[in-house]
Amino acid sequence: MGKAIPVRDSSFKAVKGAYKNISTEGETSRYSAQDSGARYIETSVLGTPTITLPWNYQVGNKQLNVFIVDSSTGRCDKLVDLETLSSYYTPPYPDYYYEELSSDKVKVHTPALVPVDILFEIPHTATPGTFNSKVVVRDQGDNVGIDLEGSFNGIRLRDSEGNKHIIRVTSESSIFVVAD
Repeated sequence: MGKAIPVRDSSFKAVKGAYKNISTEGETSRYSAQDSGARYIETSVLGTPTITLPWNYQVGNKQLNVFIVDSSTGRCDKLVDLETLSSYYTPPYPDYYYEELSSDKVKVHTPALVPVDILFEIPHTATPGTFNSKVVVRDQGDNVGIDLEGSFNGIRLRDSEGNKHIIRVTSESSIFVVAD
């Protein structure tokens, strides 16, 4: 498992669009809606490998960005997905493009003899609740699984008859439920 972090120049300024892969312990897919996004880099990619990403995303919703990274210059070139490419061109396709296979698998098409670094990015991490049947919080790190930052926010639940209820907390740390 790895984590993409910005490459820094000799004056310790981040080089725009350049990332390096750092081994991490634990789950790298741990992120919250506060984060600017999720990134993962796969180095020395050859041919057309299927790459498993350390997170899930919504396939076909233009949520995933894929870039070829030139590690010597920091330049990133965005790849086009197969669905978009096939709507404009007929085979044979250009050398570089990608296919979304599932919510965590991507096949990247590159020339077989040229190793490249591929950066995967989801520019935002707020996934609409309608996409998932449930929310699962894994390895929350700071023991805060869900953080509702607004004053007097609550969690809305439905009972077995479909009635809505809101769970809230008072400033005295009392928990109560109100019908919605």
